[in-house]
Amino acid sequence: MHNKATNSVTPQSHAAPNPRQRVESVDAFRGFTILLMVFVIAVAAAGYRNLPHEARWFGSLPVSTWLHAEAGWDEFAGEMQERGLTPAETLALPEARLRNVGCTVTDLVAPFFVFIVGVCIPLSRSRRGGDWWRHVLSRTGMLIGAGVLYISLILGLSWWWGILQAIGIAYLMGAGVMKLPPWGRWAAIFGVLAVHGLMSHYTHWWLHFGETDRPFWTISQIFGSWQKPLTVHCKPWVSISYGAMTMIGVLVGEAVATRDSRRIVRQCLLTGAVFTAIGLAGHQIGLATGRTGLCFNKPDVTSSYAMFASGVGALTFLLFYWLVDMRGLKGWCAPLNVLGANALLAYFMQIIMRLAFRALQIEPLFAGQPNEMLQRWASAFDAPVWKDGVPVSEERYLTHAITEEALGFLKERDPDAPFYLQVNYTAPHDPWLEGHPEEYTARYRASPFPSVPREPRHEWTLGTRAFDGAYADPQPRLVGYCAALTAVDAGLGQRVRTGDEVGDRLRRRVRARGVEWVDRGAAVGEATVPPIDRQIPTRVETATLAMG
Repeated sequence: MHNKATNSVTPQSHAAPNPRQRVESVDAFRGFTILLMVFVIAVAAAGYRNLPHEARWFGSLPVSTWLHAEAGWDEFAGEMQERGLTPAETLALPEARLRNVGCTVTDLVAPFFVFIVGVCIPLSRSRRGGDWWRHVLSRTGMLIGAGVLYISLILGLSWWWGILQAIGIAYLMGAGVMKLPPWGRWAAIFGVLAVHGLMSHYTHWWLHFGETDRPFWTISQIFGSWQKPLTVHCKPWVSISYGAMTMIGVLVGEAVATRDSRRIVRQCLLTGAVFTAIGLAGHQIGLATGRTGLCFNKPDVTSSYAMFASGVGALTFLLFYWLVDMRGLKGWCAPLNVLGANALLAYFMQIIMRLAFRALQIEPLFAGQPNEMLQRWASAFDAPVWKDGVPVSEERYLTHAITEEALGFLKERDPDAPFYLQVNYTAPHDPWLEGHPEEYTARYRASPFPSVPREPRHEWTLGTRAFDGAYADPQPRLVGYCAALTAVDAGLGQRVRTGDEVGDRLRRRVRARGVEWVDRGAAVGEATVPPIDRQIPTRVETATLAMG
């Protein structure tokens, strides 16, 4: 007799997830974060400032979203310094309460990274089994050690505390929370953030430890501050806020480990909505009440910032998961998967390349504008120069030094040997407000420069606020510009007179043209800023030089 039970349809049980199978959306999101991190580091290292998308991001001072919110305060303080305010006077302004407040896209990079570290922790535990805790401890030690080594290669051997060390602590905290039941993990997250918030508010040392004008203690600078190396990125104990972000990632990671798409979507939505909402509410309360310690603040890694950034991280990961694993749109993220699967290698490769560029002394060539290293060639005094194949610091006013070296050559050269002399000045070039000899600046200090038009910014002007003072009152910079150019003119005159003397002594003279090219315009803005620069033509003068 036919058994009807054999023809019945029974629900098919889900196959157990393969713990060694990679979740492509995890790699893609991690690769995206690494790519954004490399971009942010490159922007910071190059000193770019003329970046788009400038706004008040969540109450910040005006700043591009491709810079940290704290850069808005740096630009504002620099502008106030140009206007003659002291640091104390700047701190007394109403804008000072917004110092470091806000959240840009750049401020989400570090939280995204530690969040995805948390997502990966349950996946790692399911793959490694009983050997997992040994892996956790070794990985924590490796991250802390690599962070110390990395910063030591840049700043000198010391006990540094930077982002990699903070990630190591966050990783250990995320692994530790796995020992708690689900409700205990939520409680631990809010508990850690409450401790951080209370300590930040009631104890001064929690956020201000190591704040000093003394240099860092290093093995070659033993009289520096031993506390300051512990403040490079955040204080060691403030790393617990990054740990909370990793624990939030663990909440999502446990759902990802099941490979159950419904559970993953539900957990991402719950985690993203709760922490984004609570973090944003705390930030808005801080802005409304003036208690900015409640606001988003990356340098202090405030609790509201940690929750909001982690919540946004959960929702962003959900977008990647929906596109890659649910919709199957995988081709576009192949490069991101490579970065994500080799995250530490990708991170350290950009560091190694930067160190190599620095060792070859070509790093400034990649700067978006003259930074501290690139501007040294234009220094008025103490400029680094090469003399007889040896790097030295030139103590003379650089324009005078170049002139005197040229005159010395004309006077001491072999009279019977042909020669070619090319004299290249760095002037006229900023800095304009200081460093020029009084004999030149005194000539122009009282001049209003009526021939230089005072016009508003042109529509093509790059969106930087660094030259607001120049547009408001160009006179102080014009004094420096004319002083620098007068020194160049004086040098040209000295060379002509010396050439005449040498030529008369040798009884042969050849008339030649001395050409003075000036690329810095009227010195009230960058060379790319119209219409101010177009008012100053290139100078071409005829001079007499002795030629062999």
